[in-house]
Amino acid sequence: MYLFGKNKGYLQYVIVFFLACASQVIVALIRGDRGFLGHDSQRYIQLANCLLDEGIGAFLQTADTPFYLLYPIFLAGIFLVFGENYLVAVVFQILFYGITCLTIFAILQDFRDSWLINGILTLYFALFYEVAHWNFILYSDAVALFWVALTVYIY
Repeated sequence: MYLFGKNKGYLQYVIVFFLACASQVIVALIRGDRGFLGHDSQRYIQLANCLLDEGIGAFLQTADTPFYLLYPIFLAGIFLVFGENYLVAVVFQILFYGITCLTIFAILQDFRDSWLINGILTLYFALFYEVAHWNFILYSDAVALFWVALTVYIY
């Protein structure tokens, strides 16, 4: 397995990553100022704070399902370094989304060796509002999509 293609220059990947992250500015303009919290956000924040304040034992007892484990750990790491800053968490989610788009581009490169067509398809994914919209809310979707794309790429 080659890291992002067989003997390819990294410029096309830098361009895809930049466009994927820049596409989030377009989504932000469309979305407007709706805040960073959704229905499940408070639960994720509560679990992240439980992990930081009470430790791993209390966190594991409080978490309802395995689904709730990874994203609160992600948030706890951000809160530990930057404080409880939701904007920083959203920026990291956007970076995860950019890496997800890179991974999707790399998967497409394995099927077709046309960086233009694969770039257009990846940009379509990056601009797909229903997916990109969730990056601005403290939901697990951006991180979960990253793991799914990475699993498909490794497979």
